[in-house]
Amino acid sequence: MTQFLARVPSMDDWNMSRQDKMREAPNYLNANIAMFGVNLTWMLFVIWATMGFVYVVIAGVIINTGITILHARLTQEPRSPRWRLPD
Repeated sequence: MTQFLARVPSMDDWNMSRQDKMREAPNYLNANIAMFGVNLTWMLFVIWATMGFVYVVIAGVIINTGITILHARLTQEPRSPRWRLPD
């Protein structure tokens, strides 16, 4: 029990240089895009096998419309606020 209490870490033990040694987080964007394509492919194949090609086309149109709307929202310029605080 005394060995456990003999070394209690304090605030002085924190070494700020540890933060300098931290590496940048890996970028998984390409892997996410690739896995989105793989998952979309097998889901469309399942829809095609169970319901038919017409439903695959309908799902594709819905997905395309959603991506187009998302792209339009992300690329538009920010709107000015409808109200302003008095100066």
